[in-house]
Amino acid sequence: MQSFDGPIFVFDTETTGLDPAEARIVELGAAHFKGREFQGPRRALIDPGVPIPPECSEIHGITDDKVRGRPDFASVAPRFLEHLDGERSDGEAPILAGYNAIAYDLPVINAELARHGLRDAIDASKVLDPIIFVRWSLRHLRKRTLESICAQFDLRVDRAHSAAADAKATGELLFA
Repeated sequence: MQSFDGPIFVFDTETTGLDPAEARIVELGAAHFKGREFQGPRRALIDPGVPIPPECSEIHGITDDKVRGRPDFASVAPRFLEHLDGERSDGEAPILAGYNAIAYDLPVINAELARHGLRDAIDASKVLDPIIFVRWSLRHLRKRTLESICAQFDLRVDRAHSAAADAKATGELLFA
């Protein structure tokens, strides 16, 4: 059984599309937990270098105007990767987690890393993904979105489709 005593780094993305190989990140969000205590969110808006399709903006509320002048992924990635690698003051590597991260967020991040020549891919076997539990243990539920699963556990998602809020909700879901 996984221990939740150490640092936990929960991440989420908002993007320009559904295909992980083609989608570009427009928002990178994270929630830090120490044990079960929420330490705070991190959020970065990112200029994807391509237009954001209107249907994507309708979901996450991020438009071309909101990301114009923001850093690109290559500028934001080093700080994000520091957290993944545990290069913090205490040096303790965190548990990595994300809702549907193995099927979507991680492939998007890995595609962005490759696109910018930043580093090798992040290993999916190092990521704890609650949707695996949901698909197995809660397969009777028709809706398996983060928001609907959180509702099953009486958890509130502050702003669905905000990467930082979704990351925080995912962390709370792990503990539930």
